[in-house]
Amino acid sequence: MKVIRRSSQDKRWQDIKKEVATRDRGCRLCKVLSTQEFLQLRKNAGAQLGILDPAHYKAVSHNPELCYDPNNICMLNHYSHTMLDDCRNPITGSYINIEEVNSWWIRILKGDKTQYNYLLERQIIDE
Repeated sequence: MKVIRRSSQDKRWQDIKKEVATRDRGCRLCKVLSTQEFLQLRKNAGAQLGILDPAHYKAVSHNPELCYDPNNICMLNHYSHTMLDDCRNPITGSYINIEEVNSWWIRILKGDKTQYNYLLERQIIDE
């Protein structure tokens, strides 16, 4: 399987990142959290809460065709992005199973009905 490398020299990737950042206007996870959940995240994430990453719902290593699909990407704070990639709760950092990771992604993705419906219609979402 070919490994896709995205870099600052990859104009297509830079354009997709800008498109997603404009669409999402901040961390998508933060927008679906309760006040209590957000306060816990802020305590655990520290400065990483202010760093935004473009995060792929479906891993590019297993789904290279979705690398540049903006509907497979949303902006997450760096802490939560790292936690989800490592099978950890994106708020507390505790270990979770793959089904729980998927549940978090569904919660995040449902925050944008257009994106969610696109993924659902194409049977990309595991729900």
